[in-house]
Amino acid sequence: MRGLEKLPPIWAAAVASSNRAIISLSRAGDLVGACDLFDRMPHRDVVSWNSMMSAYTLHGRHEEVLWTFFHMRRHGLKPSQTTLSTVLSSCAELRSLIEGEQVHGISIKACSSSNVFVGTSLITMYYKCRVSDCLLAAFDDVNWKSTATWNALLSGFVCNQQIVEAREVFDWMPSRNVISWTAMIHGYVNAGEMLSASELFDLMPVKNLVTWAVMLGGLVSDGQFADAIALFNNMRHSGVRASSAAIMHVIAACSSLESPKQGKGIHGYVVKLGFESDQDIEASLIFMYFRCLGAEAAELEVNKFKCKSTNSCNSLIHSYLDHNKVDVAQKIFVKMKKRDETSWFLMINGYLKYNMIEDAIDLFSMMPELTVKTCTILISGFLEKGRLDTARQLFDMMHERDVMAYTTLISGYMDMGLLEDALDLFRRTPEPNVVTYNVLFSGLVRHGKVMEAYDLFNKSPVKDAISWSTMIYAFVQSGYSDEAFILFRRMISSDVSTNMSVIASILSASASLSMLTQGELIHGLAIKFGFQSCVMIVNSLINMYSKCGEALIAKSIFECMQDRDLITWNSMIYGYAVNSFSVEGIQMFEEMKTSGIKPDDVTFLGVLCACTHKCLLEEARHYFSIMKSEHGLMPRLPHYTCIIDILCRLGQLQEAENLVYSMPFEPDSAIWTSILKGCRLNCRVDLAEHAVKQLCILDPGDPSPYLHLIRIYGLTGQLSNLQRLRNEMSDAGITKRPGCSWIEINGKVNSFFAGDRSQSLSGEVFTYLKVLISKIKEIGYVPDYNLVIEEMDDQEKEEVLLQHSEKIAVAFGLLNTNYPKPVRIIKNLRTCGDCHLAMKLVSLYARREIVMRDTVRFHHFKGGSCSCSDSW
Repeated sequence: MRGLEKLPPIWAAAVASSNRAIISLSRAGDLVGACDLFDRMPHRDVVSWNSMMSAYTLHGRHEEVLWTFFHMRRHGLKPSQTTLSTVLSSCAELRSLIEGEQVHGISIKACSSSNVFVGTSLITMYYKCRVSDCLLAAFDDVNWKSTATWNALLSGFVCNQQIVEAREVFDWMPSRNVISWTAMIHGYVNAGEMLSASELFDLMPVKNLVTWAVMLGGLVSDGQFADAIALFNNMRHSGVRASSAAIMHVIAACSSLESPKQGKGIHGYVVKLGFESDQDIEASLIFMYFRCLGAEAAELEVNKFKCKSTNSCNSLIHSYLDHNKVDVAQKIFVKMKKRDETSWFLMINGYLKYNMIEDAIDLFSMMPELTVKTCTILISGFLEKGRLDTARQLFDMMHERDVMAYTTLISGYMDMGLLEDALDLFRRTPEPNVVTYNVLFSGLVRHGKVMEAYDLFNKSPVKDAISWSTMIYAFVQSGYSDEAFILFRRMISSDVSTNMSVIASILSASASLSMLTQGELIHGLAIKFGFQSCVMIVNSLINMYSKCGEALIAKSIFECMQDRDLITWNSMIYGYAVNSFSVEGIQMFEEMKTSGIKPDDVTFLGVLCACTHKCLLEEARHYFSIMKSEHGLMPRLPHYTCIIDILCRLGQLQEAENLVYSMPFEPDSAIWTSILKGCRLNCRVDLAEHAVKQLCILDPGDPSPYLHLIRIYGLTGQLSNLQRLRNEMSDAGITKRPGCSWIEINGKVNSFFAGDRSQSLSGEVFTYLKVLISKIKEIGYVPDYNLVIEEMDDQEKEEVLLQHSEKIAVAFGLLNTNYPKPVRIIKNLRTCGDCHLAMKLVSLYARREIVMRDTVRFHHFKGGSCSCSDSW
C-alpha cells in the first residue's frame, strides 16, 4: 500500500493512531516499544516510516534512520519532504557523504531540493561532510530562503574555517536571529580573532546563554583570563543566570590567574545557583583550588565536597599528581568505586611523568579493557618518556590497529631520528590519512630532508592546510624562497583554506628575497582573509617591509598596532638597523623600555647592529654593558661580533684582537672577516695573514679571504706575496665568486652578472650606463682602480669596474621605471667602494632614490648621499 487513500476509513484511522503511538513511545524513551509497534503494523503509510525515522533520530540511532529510509524505498513509497530532511540530517551526523549525495539525487528527482527544509538540511549535510564546494549550489537551489537556511550556510563556512566568506554571508542576511550572531562570533573565536568577536558581541542585540558561553570560552582560550572574569561579572549584573558551561569557563580563568579570592567568589555563586552537585563543575573547582592554593590548603576546601563522582575523583588524582603526591593519587585511584578510561590514563601517565615506568606497565596490564584508543594514548605516553621499545611492544600486542595507532608510532620513530623505521611502518600503514602524511612531512623536515619531504608531499593523495603550511615553512627556513612562492601559488589555486601560518611564512620568503611587490600582494591577501589584526601577521609585515627597504612603511604599521609583543619591538629595532637608521633604532629601544616590555638577547643584538652600521662605539659599549648588569642577559657570540666589527672599522685593531682572545667563545668566520677588513683599512699584514689562515680552516672553499689579502698585499707593495697567493688560488681551483644583482620590475625578476653582456637589451643598457658614468664623472666620480686585483692598465680596470653587476642593474632600472619610483637592487655580495660612490652620484644626477640591499644591510642612496653615512 502506498498510502491511506486505498484503505477503508477504519483502517486509515488505525494507521494514523499507530503513527501517533510510535512518536509517543519514542518520546517516552521506549524505542523498543516503538519498533515493536511499527513491525506489527499491517499497513503503513509515509507518515509511519517518517515516525519511525524520527524515533530513531530522537535516540541518536542514525544508522537505523538510513536503513529505514532505503527499506521504505524498496516498498515503493515516495519520500516526502519531511522524509528527505530527516534522512539528510542523519547523513550529516554520520558524515556519510555518499549516502547524502544519493538522497540529494532523490530530492532533485522529486523536485524537493528547492524546498526550504530539504535545502537547509542539504547545506547542513555538505558542510558537516566538509564539502564546501556544494554549499552555495545547495543554497542557490532553495526558492524561499528562511533565516534557518541562511544560518546553515553561515555555519557551513564557519565549520570549514572560511571566516571571510562567513562574514560576507552574515552581512548579506536579510534578517538575523540569535543563532546567526552566535555562529559568527563562534567563527571568530575559532579563528583566534577575539577582537572581531568582541566587536560583534558588543553589537549583538539579544544574547542567549550559548552566546555568553562561547565568548567566555574564546577569551579563556586566548589567554585573556581577566577579561573573561570581567565578562562573567557583567553577565551576572545583567541578570543573566549563568549556564554550567559559562561557569566552567570562568573557573578555568580563575585557575589560570591563580586567583583564589575570585575562585571562591565563583564557588559561592555556584552554590547559590544550586550547581554544587554538577559533577563537571565540582571537578573544575577541585582543580582550581589545587592550582590556586597548593595541595595542603586546597585539601581544606575540597574536604567539604562530596567527591563521589568519577569526574571529581579524576580531578583529585590529576591535582595530586601535579603536586608530586603520587601516593595520595594512588590511594584515591584504589578506592574509586567506578573508574573510567580517564582514571586509568591519569594514573598511568602519572607514573610515566615521575619515571615510575614499571608501575605504569603493571597498571597497564591490569586495565579491564584495552581499546584501540586506549592503547594509542598509552603508546604516546611511553614515547614521550623515550620508551620506544615498550611502545613498540604495546603496538605489536594490539589485536586491532587503526591509522591513528600507526601514525603515533611513526611520530615516535621520527622524534628518535629513526627515519627508515618510520618510513617502513608508513609503507605498512593501511589507508594512511592526512595526519599520517603530515607527521612524515614535519619529521623529514626537522631532520633536514626537505626535498624528500617535498617528494612525498607531491605523492600524497590528501593534503590539508597543515600539509601546505609545513612544506611552505620548510622551504622558507631552508632558503628555498622561490620554491615557497611556487608552492604558495599552487595552494591558492587548490582552494585550500589559507591560514595565518602560511601567510606568515610566505611573508618571510618575500623578506628574504626583498621582493616588495610579492610582499605587497601577500599583504593584500592577509587583509582579504581577515588576518590584518593578528599580531603574528603584523609582526611578519613589519619584518617584510623592513627587509624590503621600506622601514617607514614598517614604522607606520607599527604605529597602528594596538597590541605589541616582544617580537614586534625586536622586528622594528632590527628593521631600523638593517636600513642604517641607527639613531631611530636606538630610540625605539628606549621607547620599548618605557612601554614595560622586557628586552631579550635578540633585542640587544638589534640595538648593537644599529650601533655597528654607524660605528657608534660608545653607545655599543653602553648597551653591551647593561645587557648583563641591568637585564641579567649573557652576551652571545653575535653580540661580541658587533663590538669587534666596530673596533675594526675604527682602526682599533689591538682592542679588537684582545676582545677576540678574551671572550668566552671560539671566534667564527664573521669575527675573523671583521678582523681581516680592519687589517685592510690599517694595512696590518701579519694579523691579516693569521685571520686568513683561520678563515681557511672554517671555510676552505671561500675565496673572499684570499681576495682581501691580495688587496692588502697590493696596498702594502708586497707584489711577490700577491703573485704567490694568486698562484695558490689557481692551483687549489679557488675562483672569485661572480657578483650578481637582480631587480624586480612589473613582477619579473631580472638578474645581472658582473661582466656579462648577454642580457636582453644589453646594448641599450650598456650604452646608457656609459652615459651615466660620464655624467657622474663631471660631479666627482673617480674610478677606484685599487679594487681591481688583476694585472691590467687603468683603462682595462675601468672597464672591469663599469661591468659590476649593480651598475648594470641600476642602468636597467632607470631605463625601465619612471620617476619618482625608487630603483630597488639586491646584490649577492657586499657592494664595493667604487659602486657605492657611483650609486650616490647616480642618485644625485638622475634625481632618483636607489635602494640597494647587499649581504650586510640596505643602502638608501638619495641626493648624493647614503643612509649608511659611508661607514658600511
